[in-house]
Amino acid sequence: DYYNRQPKAAWYAVKEAYRDDVKPMVDFTRPINMKLENPNITWKIKGNEITLKATQTAKYVYIEIEGYTGKLSDNYIDLEAGKEVKILFEGKVSKPVISVTSLYEVINRCK
Repeated sequence: DYYNRQPKAAWYAVKEAYRDDVKPMVDFTRPINMKLENPNITWKIKGNEITLKATQTAKYVYIEIEGYTGKLSDNYIDLEAGKEVKILFEGKVSKPVISVTSLYEVINRCK
């Protein structure tokens, strides 16, 4: 505030960003140089939760629900082979049309 009585949210965010005890992991692999296989991603929807699973590791997976304007808990993720990831969303979706796109599909469209 104006009188500096109490730090605001931005102060805490900057303090967290400059912590010395946690070093961020940086992935220097360029997507064009990655050896990608078709991940064959399956999904199930139950209530307000989408469960995703891939047969191969999938990088930069994008999730979109057609006609849905609410928030997803996460819509850009990496999927490890065989592991399930749950994505939450708000509200209800009648007859959901979900599109899941991975980096493999994007690169193959560009070829």
